[in-house]
This record gives sequence, C-alpha cells and structure tokens, in this order.
Amino acid sequence: MKLKNDLYSQDLIALVAIVVSLVCVFFTEVPLVGGFFSVLILVVGTIYASNTIRIIGASTITKQGNSIDYLLTACGCISSLAGTSLSVMFDLKYLFPLFSILVAAFSGYMLVLIMRYILKVDDKIMTKSFISISVSSMICSLGMATFICSSYATDTIYTVVMKSGYTILQIILILLIKQLSYNATKGPNEDQKRTITLAVAYAFLSLIALAIISIPQNPYWIIDLSICIIGCYICIKKFIKFSKHQAASVRYHGFYQGNKSQDKGDLKLDD
Repeated sequence: MKLKNDLYSQDLIALVAIVVSLVCVFFTEVPLVGGFFSVLILVVGTIYASNTIRIIGASTITKQGNSIDYLLTACGCISSLAGTSLSVMFDLKYLFPLFSILVAAFSGYMLVLIMRYILKVDDKIMTKSFISISVSSMICSLGMATFICSSYATDTIYTVVMKSGYTILQIILILLIKQLSYNATKGPNEDQKRTITLAVAYAFLSLIALAIISIPQNPYWIIDLSICIIGCYICIKKFIKFSKHQAASVRYHGFYQGNKSQDKGDLKLDD
C-alpha cells in the first residue's frame, strides 16, 4: 500500500518495524544503552502506525477512522498482556514479543470480519490497515513498557507497567501520537516526511514524561531523558524545515499542485 508521492511503501515500513522491534527488545536490559533500544522500538512503531493512519485517512473508510483507531490501539496494547500470558503459560518467556505481535494481528483481523460481515463496511485496504494499526500499537506499547522498566522480563513488565495501570497511559499517548497523522491527511499537500516527523517528535515528547516516571526503576534515567529531549528537538527542527519547504512550494504553485493525496484515485495498492 502506498499513497501517491510517498517515499517509502507501507510494506517496507511494516517489515522494518517488526524486525527491528523483535531484535531490539532483547537489548533493552543492557546497562547504560538499554533505553536507546526502547526508544528505537517506539520510533519504528510510531512510523509504522502513523503511515497506516495516513492511508486510512485518505481512504473511503475515513469517517470511521477515529473510532477504529481507538479500538485497534486498545487491541494492540492489550495484546501485550495476552502475549505475556501465553509466553508464561508455555514457559517461553523470551518469545513474548512474537506472541504479542501474533495476538495483535489476530485481534485486528477479527475486527475486519466484524466490520465486513456485521457492520457491512468494506474497503480494499481494510484488512492490511487494521492489522497494521493493531500490530504497530503493540510495538509502541512494547517500546514504552521496556523504556519504563529498563527490562524485557515478563514479570518485571507485569509488576511495573501492567499492575500499576501504566497500560492506560500508554493507550492515551499512542492515540495522541497517531492522531497527528490522521489530522494531517485532512489538508491539501499532505507530505509523508513531514507528517511522520511530527508524529515521531510527539513520540519523543511522550517519552520525556515516561523517563521521569521510570526514575525508581532506571538508574540511567538522566541518559534516557537526554536522548528523548535531543530526539524531540531534532524532529521538531526537521518538521519546521519540511514545513517551510512545503510553504514555499504552495506559495509558488498554489494548493492542490497535482499532489492531492485526498483523492481516492491516488491510493495505490501494491497487491
């Protein structure tokens, strides 16, 4: 799936996000640099989620976009609970990220079936997009959880994050991150780079709050906080730069300069 003039396809972004998250999660316990890998997981999850929301925002199911996003984000975050439980049940604790992704994909597909056969709503991008939102939300939740705990151990995540109620906070933050992308698709000349950069900037902003929350569990919280502040600054600076370039282009060419990502005809599917 790819919108017109996008630099990167959705399938490539999905593949990179899943592989990076599954690999990086096992480095989140490394002293001093573990927080960096948690940040990386959230960043790739944010890129995956925001690009999916862009595609939904430009499709025929855009009117249901917000409510669908809420449901699938909750499914993705709750999949972390289910994945953790399954890994403990089968005594395969190191596979809990993989279990969580599989549960998230299954949850997204169940919602596709409900929309298609019960609510009678269908769209050619629905299956991939719904599964992508659920899986990307799970990846974002995984990044936030390991960032707070400085660990990927299932018992630690359960005690520090799930039992303490931080899962609700994660759902709220992830929804806010993705809402930026959805709002961006409502205007003319929406650009993939600019939209995703803003979403990643907000992801770093959310991690600043989580870095403060993680102080009791993380002796290196000041390093993680510094990474988040620097990342947020760089992304906002990039966003302003992209916005100025776009503004100059609009001033010269005017709005709707042959890049109408809102047109349903601009939505291209690779499959």
